[in-house]
Order: sequence, then structure tokens, then C-alpha cells
Amino acid sequence: MKKNWESVSKRINENTSKTVITVDVRNHGESPHTSSHTYHELASDISQLISKLSLKTSHIIGHSMGGRTGMVLALTEPSKIESLIVVDISPVSTAGILNNFFPKLIKAMRSTNFEGADHISKARSIGRDHLASSGLVKPESSGFILMNIGPVKGGSYGWTCNLDTLIKHFSDIATFPSNLIGKQYSGKTLFIGGDESNYIPNAESVELAYSSYESTDTDTSKRPPLVILHGLLGSKNNWNSMSKAIHKATGRKIISVDARNHGDSRHSSQHTYIHMAHDVIKLLKKLEISKVSILGHSMGGRTAMVLSLLCSDLISSLIVVDISPVKTSPQIFSMMNLFDAMTSVSIRSGIAMSKARKLADEQLKNISPDVNLRNFLITNLVQTNTGSYTWRVNLPALKENFQNHISNFPSSLKGLQYCGPSLFIGGSLSDYIGKNDLPEIQEYFPLAELVFIDGAGHWVHSQKPEKFLENVCKFLGDK
Repeated sequence: MKKNWESVSKRINENTSKTVITVDVRNHGESPHTSSHTYHELASDISQLISKLSLKTSHIIGHSMGGRTGMVLALTEPSKIESLIVVDISPVSTAGILNNFFPKLIKAMRSTNFEGADHISKARSIGRDHLASSGLVKPESSGFILMNIGPVKGGSYGWTCNLDTLIKHFSDIATFPSNLIGKQYSGKTLFIGGDESNYIPNAESVELAYSSYESTDTDTSKRPPLVILHGLLGSKNNWNSMSKAIHKATGRKIISVDARNHGDSRHSSQHTYIHMAHDVIKLLKKLEISKVSILGHSMGGRTAMVLSLLCSDLISSLIVVDISPVKTSPQIFSMMNLFDAMTSVSIRSGIAMSKARKLADEQLKNISPDVNLRNFLITNLVQTNTGSYTWRVNLPALKENFQNHISNFPSSLKGLQYCGPSLFIGGSLSDYIGKNDLPEIQEYFPLAELVFIDGAGHWVHSQKPEKFLENVCKFLGDK
């Protein structure tokens, strides 16, 4: 609605001295309701308004649906557009929240009963309470939506947007018109995205190193490959024996991946789950794979969850190992101490690897008495061409991104769902997944199953490999 842009419009006018015209698009605000709602129609409406106002050219700013409308107008009638600013929407991809959340929101709005609303404040109070009861929108976050409540026919109050048409034509709203592929707008264009939004994927993808395990059996090769994502400070090498075992048991192609800043993959200053999910997407495109099952442990499990929520069409089934979207184990925060301890390890150049590992182990004892953990960390120790020793993981980037990104599941994905087969495997001795977490896990993954492997801690696959393999193979079946 144009109301949402009043303060911004005034500031733009004050700073540029340009006349600013804010518009209610069809089926919104004070503009007419129609039975149709496509981007070509919305763009045509704006074109007619530009002609009606005798404007030779215009600068266009569009947010979300308005951004796509601006893009369509620029592509179909470029002579009318001086420049284009698109806010947090893309012609290339569609954020999962658009397809998953908004249809539910519109249906919840349609079911609002405004009986007894004799004033705008009362109507908005009813709307706020109804949306809160739906579980979709928190009261403190509903102000933007409640701006759509106002006087309607009959002297009462209700939603001023045409909800029936919007839900009927939602598939048109959620996708950019395919008939514009190949067209270009050569004018000045700016895309502005939110750093924590996924409407324009804010991800500079990196090339990922991987190992694959496959056979020439055509029957088993028809099943989707299984992509395996390791945990924090791990690598694809940690999954070598398990990858072979799963391949042998299922016949599936296995692709075991090194995450960015780990193993043989490229280093980057950015390390968020959104970035890591897009790295996997880039790899799948490179390998020309359109559908996979995905298995992720710990950090890799959260990456797998994010990928499933953002690009559900890519994912045949999901296996998450000892990590949850619901909570974070207190143990994970000890990682900051490990980063510091690894950074402080000092090993002189030129000595044998066996000696270097022993020295690293001695120095890490000060921070961790767990010999298995120390051995795991030391797998990251490498010798350079000059004979010096270093860590192959990008410790500065991991430390910088840990508190705000790695240790938390992205809150921006709340409301998204992956509705495919999902298995969560926890260790009975681990607190990374709680035994009561399943209902909240199912808010993201409605078909999720949760199993615990007795006697296993966080490294379920290495501590109880036979039982882990049994659960994975049973779940995969023909998925």
C-alpha cells in the first residue's frame, strides 16, 4: 500500500527535490479490485498512470511484488523508464517464504471475523489477535499487515486488499513471467537486498571440493545421489568409510563435500548457512544433478535443513544428524575456546608430520582433555610447500561468524517448510537434539521422524557406525 511508503517518499523528495508518486496497485489499498492479478497487468496499470499524468519518463522504485512489476515494465516499455530500483526481490529465484508462508497468511486473513468492529482501532485489534492465534504472525510484527484494514462496503471494517483474487492468482505473484526470458533493460538499475533476507540470495558461492562413490549399476544409479555434509572443523575425509558403506548398502552414488573454509574447499570471509546452502546448489548445477537426498551432521545438518527449506524441489529426502533447528547445545559455545587454542598452536617448520601432530596434541591438552576431540582437530593440521605447519580450516572466518551465524539456526527462515521425508538422528548421550524437540522440528519439517542411537554422543556416525548405517539405509529405502 502507498501508506507504507509515506515517510520514505517524503525523505526522497526532501533529498532529491523530485516529485514522488506512491501508488496502490490493483487489488490493494484504494485502487480498484479486479478478478485478475498478473505482473503484465500490474505493469500495464503503471504504464497507463504514467501516460495519464503526462510523464515522459519516470524513475521506478518497487518493493517485492512492486519490484517485479517495475522489472516487467522496464522490460516491456523501457522508453518510459529513466532508472529502476528493485527492493528485495529477484527475477531469478523465488524465496521459499513466498510460496510457503504467504498463501497461509492470506487464508488466515480471509478467515478473520470483524463482527463488532465499529472503529478502525477495534478492527485492527481483532485482526492482530486473529493472526496471532493462527501462529503465523506475532502481534508485535503484525503492524505492516494490519495497515490493510480499513473501511469496506456496507460501512463496516475489514481487509481492503482483494484476498480472493490474490490467493487465486498467487502462482502468478510468486513467479517472474517466463515469457520475458531473453529481454533486457539497459537503463540504470539498482537491486537492494536485506542482509538477513533470502528474497535476493545474498550469497557469493564458492567452489566445493568433493569425493564421489558410485557404480555402473544402472538400476541403483536411477535413485537420487546422497550428498553428505560434514560438521564444524570436519571434512569429507571424516566420512570416507561411512560413504563407502552407504554406497555399498544402497547402491546410490554418494557425494561427500568439503564445506567452505574446510578441507580442500576455498576459503571465504563469509560463513553463514545461507552461503553454505548456495555453495551446494552451485555444486549440484555444476554436476547437472536435479534431485538429491541430503545428509548433514551438526553444521552440515543445519546447512542441509536450510537448503531443504529454500530449495525443496532439489531435495528428495533429508537426514539430519545430531543437530536441531530448535535449540543450540550449550556445548557448542566452547568452540570459541577451541578456535583460540588452535590459533595459538606453534610448531616449528621442517619437522615430520608425526612429530608435528604430537606437539599440537600436547598444546591442545590445555583446553581439551578429550583425546578423541583432539585427534579430530588435528586432522586439520597440514604442512605447506615451505615446510611450515598450518590449519587447513579458516579459523579467523569461523571465529568471526560463529556467534551470529554458525551457532544459531537462521531466524529468517521461520514459517518455511520442507514437506518431504525427513529423518533426525540423535545420540542418546548428546544434548544437541532434545527428546522433546520433535513438535518444533515438525514446524519446519512436518514429516520428520526422530530416532536416538543408544550409547552415542555427538559423533553418532563414528561412535555407533553399524546402528547409524542401519537407520540411514532403512530410511532411504526407495526414497
